[in-house]
Amino acid sequence: MIDDDMRRLEERERDHSLNQLESDIWTGVAARARQRAAERRIVSFQGVIMVVALLGSAAAGLNMVRPAEGPAGAGVLASGVELMPSTLLLGEHL
Repeated sequence: MIDDDMRRLEERERDHSLNQLESDIWTGVAARARQRAAERRIVSFQGVIMVVALLGSAAAGLNMVRPAEGPAGAGVLASGVELMPSTLLLGEHL
């Protein structure tokens, strides 16, 4: 940033009038203020997007881990289920 300012000063004529110096300074100050305001709006918008994404992913995660409604199916390790005897233990294997 200061390099650009120094380059612009070098490009000016040597006998440049200083009548516009104050207005140039205030123009630069106003431009930087507008840039900072735009950056604050962008950062605020990014923060809102991050919060919405976080809440959305939390809601999706909570919906995915809710227990299924209704009775559980009889699986292999379910209690009260009689298992078939293994044919390998009875000696009837091929």
